[in-house]
Amino acid sequence: MPNKYDHFELLQLLEELKLPTFTVTEITNLLMLRKHFALENKKNARQFVYRRLKELSIAGEIKRISSPKDKAITYSLNESTQLAKTTDVHSSMSVKKNVSRSLEHALIDKIKECKSDMLNCIGEAEAMKEWSKIEIDLPEEMRNRYRLAREKSAILLGKLSTFESLLEHYQGETHRAT
Repeated sequence: MPNKYDHFELLQLLEELKLPTFTVTEITNLLMLRKHFALENKKNARQFVYRRLKELSIAGEIKRISSPKDKAITYSLNESTQLAKTTDVHSSMSVKKNVSRSLEHALIDKIKECKSDMLNCIGEAEAMKEWSKIEIDLPEEMRNRYRLAREKSAILLGKLSTFESLLEHYQGETHRAT
């Protein structure tokens, strides 16, 4: 994995989320939503998470709790690794709330980022359209740039609506859990 991700401490994230059990896919999905760990390629993120979880398992920080026959490898934090863990009846509900809040914050960041990018693309496309009314014979490069700005704004609109739907879903879960 590239050096730029060496500083990321996965164990801290796992302790922060207080998940009783987790899989590579769950942690990968959480990381893909985090702004400071935004990877373009989900495959690279999954490989990073898998390798890091394997290292933590070998080091004894986490333990594998699924059998080798299971398709998804399930892990949990070792008791000695968890910081100030309390065992109360409501711990599973608080874990779900923590995960939902973490996802909500990540989704809000993504929504803000998409809105900003989309407005930028729309502005660029509008400026090109306005200029094309003045300068009828636009160079090919400018026409391509106009087309790309429109396409990118359409893609960003799709992402934005998806992130907003996900946010509504997680906010609904949070309200039902309370």
